[in-house]
Amino acid sequence: MSLIIDVVTAGNLVDMVNNNVKQYSSKVIIATEVSVKGFVDTVIKEINGDEKTKGKKISALRIWGHAHLYKRLADGGLADATDGDVIFGSDTLSAETIDSYKDSLAPLAIYFAQPARAELRGCHAALGEGKKMMTKLAAIWKVNVYASENNQFQPSWSGRVCMTSPTIRCAERLGIEVAP
Repeated sequence: MSLIIDVVTAGNLVDMVNNNVKQYSSKVIIATEVSVKGFVDTVIKEINGDEKTKGKKISALRIWGHAHLYKRLADGGLADATDGDVIFGSDTLSAETIDSYKDSLAPLAIYFAQPARAELRGCHAALGEGKKMMTKLAAIWKVNVYASENNQFQPSWSGRVCMTSPTIRCAERLGIEVAP
């Protein structure tokens, strides 16, 4: 049996996940205000520390968190974000930063079943350069990675869902945009 793991990285999403998603999950892990490395370490510790999940592989890892919705302009003003990212405590996983987090992310790869998927359930994660971040994450974890360009206010997907894969490009047949 493989696992569906829901990890909450934003404190204000804990109740939503516990009230709407928990019944469909093998395990809910709360990893708020932790770095990228802290996130990976927490997931591994929680899987290995629970007799119901120890030794089993992840078929779906859903990460419930936030992204930056605005970017700071040179004049100090704010504008809508044009590139997706995922926030882990004070760390931001983006197309620009993911290479610097590769060593922190890599240990989780052996915990995934094949095939498996990771879902970035934060708002705008697939926006613009976010698709490049997804592609790199798919290669690191060797899983399909899903995310949306839109706000994600509900437990179900909102708007267009993008998918990247480390090996195949089958999503186009499913009507899902494949990130370049």
